[in-house]
Amino acid sequence: MQIWSDFTLYLLILVILLGGITWLLLSKWVHVTESQPLKIGLEVLLTLIGLASNGLGVIFLISPFHNFGYALIIGVIGILVGVLFLFAVFMFFQKRS
Repeated sequence: MQIWSDFTLYLLILVILLGGITWLLLSKWVHVTESQPLKIGLEVLLTLIGLASNGLGVIFLISPFHNFGYALIIGVIGILVGVLFLFAVFMFFQKRS
């Protein structure tokens, strides 16, 4: 099974891009509007994106791809980005409290 033709790779890339956009919105734009429901909604969305990135990273680690090196690198990157998103949510939550 080739890693480059698997749809979970493209799903992981989409999740990481969506998480980056959400993180930028939380860090830059929400402080201007001071909308509490929007901020809470974006925090929940970033939490779900972080969990999805972690899950997709684990899927890459346990999937039987022909090139194990690429699968290992992409899986670890997915997990690290997911942890980074979850840490960012924790930091945004600490700022709010």
